[in-house]
Amino acid sequence: IARIVGAIDLPDDDRIQFCFAPVAVNAKDAAEMVGTWAKMHAAGQPVKLLLDERVDELLTSDAGDVDKRLMGLETVYRLAEGYCWLAWRFRRSFVDLDLGTEVKKRCSDAIAELLPR
Repeated sequence: IARIVGAIDLPDDDRIQFCFAPVAVNAKDAAEMVGTWAKMHAAGQPVKLLLDERVDELLTSDAGDVDKRLMGLETVYRLAEGYCWLAWRFRRSFVDLDLGTEVKKRCSDAIAELLPR
């Protein structure tokens, strides 16, 4: 994440906040998403969650590979958590805090349903 965010024209304090966002740093797609949010923030644009289609796809999928769905839901949950964390720090630009909270709830409910009892 530091390499991606380091290439974006941000104040040092903002850059550090993005680097400390609680997302899975070893997931390439997670780092890219944080980079996308950082670019939007640096441009002064409203920073959207950008996970709507992804979560809907995971929640409506009837795919038999439960492990793959669980991994996808966990990744989306972590990204939504990172987004919410950043939204508390950058309230003016991160405009989807409520949606991020909703996505986390939907993911955690779906994960609970998929786990063996």
